[in-house]
Amino acid sequence: MNIDYAVFLGLDIGKGGHHACALDPRGGKLHDNPLPNGEQRLRDLYTKPKCQRSRFGGS
Repeated sequence: MNIDYAVFLGLDIGKGGHHACALDPRGGKLHDNPLPNGEQRLRDLYTKPKCQRSRFGGS
């Protein structure tokens, strides 16, 4: 199976905090940082990215 993708995103969702790691198709790290805890803060992160290129959340 061959699946093309622009970003692979791994999420670690926990009670006290969350973490995300995003990789490009070559395995290059685009994001590897904690995520905010709280529904509204997460919604803001996904709907109002600080960078419009291949990275999200301003990292």
